[in-house]
Amino acid sequence: MVSGMNLNRILLASALLCMGWNLDVHAQELRDPTRPAGSVGQSSDAEQASSGLQSIVRRAGAKPQALINGELIALGGKVGDARLVQINESSVVLLSSSGGRETLTLTPGIAKTQPTKLSHRSKPIAR
Repeated sequence: MVSGMNLNRILLASALLCMGWNLDVHAQELRDPTRPAGSVGQSSDAEQASSGLQSIVRRAGAKPQALINGELIALGGKVGDARLVQINESSVVLLSSSGGRETLTLTPGIAKTQPTKLSHRSKPIAR
């Protein structure tokens, strides 16, 4: 027969075991706030993290490369049925075998502009 003290220990251990199991079942994956945003309209974070143009790599004495869909592709390399034909500062150009042209950008929806120069007619700062 189980004494009262042992029964309490067994019940406590069982409760803790069940609570731990229950927490594992209901745990949610936390999103990494430092992960770059993926393309709009995709369904999961895993797909967003590994789709599209992620980085451009330029090294002295080597062909430029682009990280596309989680794979490092050299200039002239293949991405699916398309060929990487141009690597710019913040975008790449792919040509498909059917002749289609696609431009991928590092930061879709953000346009880089040059700062405007101040006019020479502006008043000097008083000292």
